[in-house]
Amino acid sequence: MTIFSLSLDRRRLLGIGLAIAAMVLVVAATRPAATTDVLVASRDIAAGWPIEPDAFETRAVIDPSGLVEAGTPTEGRWLRAPLAAGEPLVGSLVVDATPSIPPGAMGVEVAVASGVLGDLVPGDRVDVYVTRAGTDPPTRLIATSVPVIRVGDRDGLGGERSLQVLLGVDAATAASIAGAGHTGDLDLVRVAR
Repeated sequence: MTIFSLSLDRRRLLGIGLAIAAMVLVVAATRPAATTDVLVASRDIAAGWPIEPDAFETRAVIDPSGLVEAGTPTEGRWLRAPLAAGEPLVGSLVVDATPSIPPGAMGVEVAVASGVLGDLVPGDRVDVYVTRAGTDPPTRLIATSVPVIRVGDRDGLGGERSLQVLLGVDAATAASIAGAGHTGDLDLVRVAR
């Protein structure tokens, strides 16, 4: 009888040990993953404009790699590209320093097709061309490697979108672009990003 009860105790101990191991595995497998709060756009945010304090809300994510974590200061910073409501803020989209506007900076409005199909962001450099009908040659380069400071867009009459681009130019280049814009169509060609 001693041999039988000793064997039974071993079986019970083995069963209890396996039950504890199973419980530990279940707890480990069902434990929620650690999360980090990141910034998410609370509304659509245009590129090239200062980030406003109320532009973001927080969302918990498992992998915050490349995303801007909640609590990171955004005041005085700018976006390189637009964000739609609900999209997380990616660190590479944030311009840390407020772009300076040099003397002679000017704004131009061009059709989306004439502005790199709308794919311009602050920090890009563009060449500016003017096209005039009836001249030889019809298209002429009037400014090179001009820095893009801000980019916005708007819907024009008839639903056609246009880009509003703030360029950092000196006074002479500003005069050339302004004159050309009144006598022909402007095109912006990105030469550096």
